[in-house]
Amino acid sequence: MIRFFFFIVGLLCLSSCGDKPIKMVDADVIKMEEILKQDSSKQNIVGLIGTIYRKAQEQKTAKDQELFYQYGAETCEKLGYMSEKRTFISQLLKCCYRSEETPARLEELAGMLAKDGKTELASVINNALFKQFNKSPEAQRVNEADRKLDADKFIKSFGEAAFDATGSTGLKEKEAIKYIDLCEAKAMADPKDASSPDYLWKGAEMARTLGSIEKCVALYTALEEQFPTYEKAPDALFVKGYILETSYNDKVNAKLAYEKFIKNYPRHQLAKDAKFLLDNVDKSDDELLKLIPKEDQ
Repeated sequence: MIRFFFFIVGLLCLSSCGDKPIKMVDADVIKMEEILKQDSSKQNIVGLIGTIYRKAQEQKTAKDQELFYQYGAETCEKLGYMSEKRTFISQLLKCCYRSEETPARLEELAGMLAKDGKTELASVINNALFKQFNKSPEAQRVNEADRKLDADKFIKSFGEAAFDATGSTGLKEKEAIKYIDLCEAKAMADPKDASSPDYLWKGAEMARTLGSIEKCVALYTALEEQFPTYEKAPDALFVKGYILETSYNDKVNAKLAYEKFIKNYPRHQLAKDAKFLLDNVDKSDDELLKLIPKEDQ
């Protein structure tokens, strides 16, 4: 039976949420599907999913991104990789919130999260669904408690509970992680709310304090890409570049972050610092020390 599912995913046409066939014509994706037909190993499944995700990120328009992310969500569904499907749906909400499919995607994501026991996240998403699309059939199915939820107060309560002066990071890890996830969910499900970029900033800062660097970079990225006019978007982009350089030694993407900062925010107070870091990203610590005047060392 399991091989039947692996065979199905190798087909070039899949059905979308609206029962419209999506034909995948990308050569790299088709190649991975052909490989999967011959060998249904976990490695090849992960390879296919990863290829679809990568190709989605490479697309230049929201329309093309939507096609690849939707294809990825459906592929994960057929393969039974539901956690990965949630990731694809999340990306669909981030890139294509104006899509007519957004209410259905919000409802599906909330349902998946509730099924996995992540009821707080599901409630925040359901609340956004009812708030932004209250005339849709999906919104009408939102339960009364989630409709009346004060999302701001609800999320804030987890942030306050996260602080614990006795811990090594000054945070209660479980509560801090939940707060970070709630901040991300709020911004993703309700980007029209004026508070959404601030939630991404607060979530990223909490993640940085907690030492969750990967999540921190992801939230800074979402902030500076989705809300470029937000007052702290430049700071998010700058810190993102610095973290990529110093924590990951990812000099290629650090350079891209610094270059983007200089281009987008040339008059910002951190522009000179970004230029200095860009010019010296390939230098060692010893080489950088030589650039500092002796009286400042």
